[in-house]
Amino acid sequence: MVTFSSNSQQAQQSTSRITSATTPLNQASSLQNDTRTTLIGNQDIQSSITSAKNSANQIASAISGDANRLQTVAQGFSTLDTQLSRDLFKERR
Repeated sequence: MVTFSSNSQQAQQSTSRITSATTPLNQASSLQNDTRTTLIGNQDIQSSITSAKNSANQIASAISGDANRLQTVAQGFSTLDTQLSRDLFKERR
């Protein structure tokens, strides 16, 4: 007998781990600029920190989006597995 089976639970666990991995990137956005000192180069450093925050947010967003798409694909495979198994079982009767 032919069986079709995807492992959506494993996909869910993987997407959860991937999403959790973005936590340090999201925490990078909590960095604060030093606005109290007037050291030479402070403005350049502030600009660099802002750029790093934006990059970290973009990377975290892209990773989270990919994790969500992975989960959506896994759900689609699970649905297709169920339909194929049901249809093949009907044909064998």
